Amino acid sequence: MSELMKNILKKTGLFLGIIVVLLGYLTINYMGFKERAVPILMYHGVGTGDSKNWGDMLISSELFEKQIQYLTERGYKVVSVEEVSERFRLNEDVEKYIAISFDDGYENNYEYAFPVLQKYNATATFYIIRNAIGNDGYMNEKQIAKMVDAGMRIGSHTMSHSNLTLIDESMYQRELAGSKMLLGQRFEKAIVESISYPNGAYNDVIVRKIMEYGYKEGVTGLVGVNTKDSYDQSPMTMYRVGVYDRGNGINDFAKTIEKAYFVGYFADKGIDLLKIRNYFANIL
Repeated sequence: MSELMKNILKKTGLFLGIIVVLLGYLTINYMGFKERAVPILMYHGVGTGDSKNWGDMLISSELFEKQIQYLTERGYKVVSVEEVSERFRLNEDVEKYIAISFDDGYENNYEYAFPVLQKYNATATFYIIRNAIGNDGYMNEKQIAKMVDAGMRIGSHTMSHSNLTLIDESMYQRELAGSKMLLGQRFEKAIVESISYPNGAYNDVIVRKIMEYGYKEGVTGLVGVNTKDSYDQSPMTMYRVGVYDRGNGINDFAKTIEKAYFVGYFADKGIDLLKIRNYFANIL
């Protein structure tokens, strides 16, 4: 073998060795990150319905149970958004914690999701549109009260589900403070301290307002996971990842959770993967 070939192989081996060490470090670092990070899963409908109206936002009750079973069998503690926030505030361990949230307050949440959560000793946060309570397709007061009595948490999804960035600021008092106050008065055990922004729309003014109105945390539609650092920096804009029915059952669910961790890991390093992806999508 020539000296040139020996040098090439030597340098190639050194390069591969560096790659192996780097991959090993990143793997260990990533696993360590996951121990201190909490995904919040965002659901809408669970059960049966017209796919034309729901699209992929409707999860069958069978698939929902498989998802909760998947989490519990892997040692996850399935809790509410409020419990995760409290653990961050108290600097308590969050390893293998995952939060469940439901937007809008649909009646099928009570009919299909609630029994599954009880079966697996799990809790969740249900974000309620105050003016929709009792309307066709939405939970009524008795159903919400029963869930609260069973340990579920409720939060505000505003009074009317208006896009907060498009309404006049004079409406903030009603939409934000009013919904919190009225839900708290009607469901005394609820302790309403969390809000979900309709359509994921918010801005700096809205964030300041919900802090003034006494909310402790807000959840967005931004993909990622939550750590104590991210929570301390901005408790009113917590990350969530949407759970949808893409047709591949539990495999899609597992990928959804890993996606949240993966995006959150790079965000923790100051790299916005979603922004990079959108940039290239726009220029290609």
